[in-house]
Amino acid sequence: MTKISITNLDNKNVIATGVLGENIIHVEGNYYFKLELVDFDNTVMEDAAYYCPIKRSSCDYFYIITAKGEKMNREMCWIYDEINNPLFKQITGMVGFYSHNVANNGVSISIEEV
Repeated sequence: MTKISITNLDNKNVIATGVLGENIIHVEGNYYFKLELVDFDNTVMEDAAYYCPIKRSSCDYFYIITAKGEKMNREMCWIYDEINNPLFKQITGMVGFYSHNVANNGVSISIEEV
């Protein structure tokens, strides 16, 4: 099993953790976590949604909130509430994170075989 965790580097809080293939899926190079696995306490939704022409749908992006209460890492994660392209229906309502390590944006991704 492959355990994946996303950590806020500012305060070391785990934002999301789960197991690939059980409650995380890998689509288009990104990890999608089931909603209940994500701790939104240190995030805030962006003001504007993004429209993806491939998925033919809009998503909401979230920032990380630092220990000082500042926004950082625009587009840290995102959610598609509805997806109009049937090829991507499986990620509807899941929380997407980039699969590459984006430490310069305030998060760390750890991948561990358990």
